[in-house]
Amino acid sequence: MLGQGQAGPGGRGQHLPRVDLLAHLSPILRCLAVFGMWPPSVYTSVSQKVAALTTGAATLSLFLMQLVAEVMALAASPVSGAAELYRFIYNFSVVDLHLQGMGKWAVMVARRRRYTALVHRLQHCVRLSGLADADYKNQQAAVSRLRQQLDDCRRWGVRANAVWLSVCVYGVTHWCLVPLLIGDNSLPFDALYLFSTDQPPLRQVAHCIQYVAGLQNVLLSVFFDLFVFWLHLLLCAQLRYLAGNLRRLRHLTDAAQYRRMLAACVAHHSHLLSTMQELNSCAGPSFFLQCFENTIRMCMIAFMATTTVADQMQVWSSAQFFLAAVAQLFLYCWCGQQLSHLAESISEAVYDSGWEDHDVSTQKTVAFIMWRAQKILVFKGGWFYTLTTETFVELIRLSFSYYTVLRNINDT
Repeated sequence: MLGQGQAGPGGRGQHLPRVDLLAHLSPILRCLAVFGMWPPSVYTSVSQKVAALTTGAATLSLFLMQLVAEVMALAASPVSGAAELYRFIYNFSVVDLHLQGMGKWAVMVARRRRYTALVHRLQHCVRLSGLADADYKNQQAAVSRLRQQLDDCRRWGVRANAVWLSVCVYGVTHWCLVPLLIGDNSLPFDALYLFSTDQPPLRQVAHCIQYVAGLQNVLLSVFFDLFVFWLHLLLCAQLRYLAGNLRRLRHLTDAAQYRRMLAACVAHHSHLLSTMQELNSCAGPSFFLQCFENTIRMCMIAFMATTTVADQMQVWSSAQFFLAAVAQLFLYCWCGQQLSHLAESISEAVYDSGWEDHDVSTQKTVAFIMWRAQKILVFKGGWFYTLTTETFVELIRLSFSYYTVLRNINDT
């Protein structure tokens, strides 16, 4: 994964470590490419590319057909009593969940070039991280640190893929199996098809369509979430690596070498900040969609779970979707706060770089990077949400307020 690159600023014969982030991110990029959210060139063989694109096109077609059928059923559902209100809220929650997956897919496809460029910018950040070690006697130490950093990120990313996919697939499977397990003949989701679902053969077909469409929706949403999580892991690792490089400057005694290495750290820091700002710009609409829809969804799931006498399995399914919405919202808010915190902590690393032993020109450079690091980098969900754990708590409270309003309307 790591190779030899160009000679660093330390002189001839020393090489910078180079990393292919596309290979590093291949576990998640291959998943995105199935549904057109990433260029299919991530697949090496033509057969793999054709199989992936065919599977993605078929499941997307089923999902779109199911979404249209659900919207038609929602528009045709009356709201004249408590039972009808419950059913309308249930159908609205399902449509909202499926629209969220479609929205993330549409944004990712529309901005695919920007996301591809973002990964290339991040790859350049990794390359710049080796500049501060280019003049070290033991060049292999820098290569080893970068390799360990990327291996750790990949390990955590693969674990997140396995856990989050397993949980979400289990949730959809359980939700679709509940009617069969409790002896109910109804379909998991209300939908108006061009064919009648009253007879057993077509009912089974409709049930399979709904299950595949439900899985498709979850995969669209989860793959985007995991892609953002992988980028978060890499950016956090790069910020920690930069802080380590800055603190190692203290051990340099040669003033010229100190200035060269400090300049390399300044370039690395500047590129990291621009990369994080680009990520915020690209994913901002999706972050907003996530915050807004999860707030509404948690309210509706809580309302349905507390106002109806349902089977235990139905209650458990509702609890799963509620917890998944909470976890999804927390993931975005925690990632945003973690990146902001690490970006601010760079100023402390600069202060520990041994700047006090050097000339005024070098100290001005140190003051500049400290000033830039102290500027608060805020990750936003559109124009309304700041992604922090405080925002997460506020959105939970807001969701509970909506739930209280629905309960009052239902009781009256």
